[in-house]
Amino acid sequence: MSTQTIQVAGGASANVSLVNNSASQKAILDLTPDQAFAATERAFAALAIPVTDRDAGLRRVGNMAFRTRRKVGDLLMTKVVDCGGDTGMPNAETYTVTLTILSQITPNDAGGSVIQTLVEGSAVNPLTNASNAVRCSSVGGLEARIKALLSAK
Repeated sequence: MSTQTIQVAGGASANVSLVNNSASQKAILDLTPDQAFAATERAFAALAIPVTDRDAGLRRVGNMAFRTRRKVGDLLMTKVVDCGGDTGMPNAETYTVTLTILSQITPNDAGGSVIQTLVEGSAVNPLTNASNAVRCSSVGGLEARIKALLSAK
């Protein structure tokens, strides 16, 4: 995350926090691709993330518009995404966040599988104009939690 000062109308200035673009994260699993796919669906359920995108042929599950505040499952939102911040308070703590969460399973050469998970989104302040969304990028906590749930199966 970086902070930049911008000039606004009337000559005033404001500090704006910017977040980097998200990238998917990969992890190797000691499960067959079919076992990992089934376990991924159970992990989403354990985290209370409704699966709205499911493609068994691609072994992909996810939710392209998961709206939440403060937590995903038992994870604090600040462990899931960085949405910038105002005056030292992370926006992820107070804003309504809409996430894209997609996990895809592929086989690996060792007989196990690889999970690739993408987490990104946007957030709006529920107390002000909802059209002023800020971009959110993953900090890796949700991807790690999904992997941990799969590894425990």
